[in-house]
Amino acid sequence: MEPRALGRRVRDKDAIIARNLEMLVLAWAGLVFSGRRTRLCYEVLDIHRVMLSGSLKSRVLRGVERLLLKRVDLIVLSSEAFDRAYFKTLQPTTAPRLLVENKVLVLGDGLAPSLPAPAAPPWRIGWFGMLRCRRSLELLGRLAASRPGRIEVDIRGRPSAAVFGEDFEAAVAEWPGLTFHGPYAAQDLAQAYSAVHFVWAVDFYEAGQNSDWLLPNRLYEGSAHGRPLIAQRDVETGRWLAAHGAGALFSNLDLELGTFFDDLTLSGYADHAEAVARLERSDLVADHQDCRRLVETLTDRP
Repeated sequence: MEPRALGRRVRDKDAIIARNLEMLVLAWAGLVFSGRRTRLCYEVLDIHRVMLSGSLKSRVLRGVERLLLKRVDLIVLSSEAFDRAYFKTLQPTTAPRLLVENKVLVLGDGLAPSLPAPAAPPWRIGWFGMLRCRRSLELLGRLAASRPGRIEVDIRGRPSAAVFGEDFEAAVAEWPGLTFHGPYAAQDLAQAYSAVHFVWAVDFYEAGQNSDWLLPNRLYEGSAHGRPLIAQRDVETGRWLAAHGAGALFSNLDLELGTFFDDLTLSGYADHAEAVARLERSDLVADHQDCRRLVETLTDRP
């Protein structure tokens, strides 16, 4: 789209939301050609690794972002760790921040209820969502293979071809106890979570960077459906769970995960499930009122 057409598209808007750096460039160009001082909001759902190195490419991209941030009225973050690790250190800015977590959006009759967890053992772990972590596949595969009849793993979502190649099903089939059920839709979530005891909330894809800082959808989805999460203790997901008194947290998954399931009893699992049940609904779910407040903040209009 040519710049003047962009200007016409944004001319009568109360706010523009740019969901990544590329969109921020387009939004800025449109506003320049519109001739208006419309509010510009920059939504940050990830900090891509290309923005984090000392290479010439990274420095140029940060320079472009730094220039555009002078025009940004609000930065919308899905995790406070993005602010701590990036905007307060590598890319300082005075733009105001707004935390909008990846909560489950419920605007209709409410969240479809999950059924009680299946009888155990075998203990069933659900790894759902964007599948891009080879180490997670290997950890879960070794865990299930070493404990036949005690551990099973359901995998659902969209695997990354860049990580796993074109035949993810073949990669999963190498590990007994793991089953890939394919992609899913929102209406499938209640059934998917009802089939498992725990939710895998571990991600080593960009360990030390974005994977440590993000708060994934499965944190909110899994908890909202009453399932305890498995997470690393020293990343943002683990810190969120620790602050809310829920989740099975590990400092060293390779050493601790097997022992955890070897020692897990029905009463021990019930304790984890009760901790999830005590979470405040407002920590997990966004409703109509949350949406209205968000629009008011984005547009700066009560």
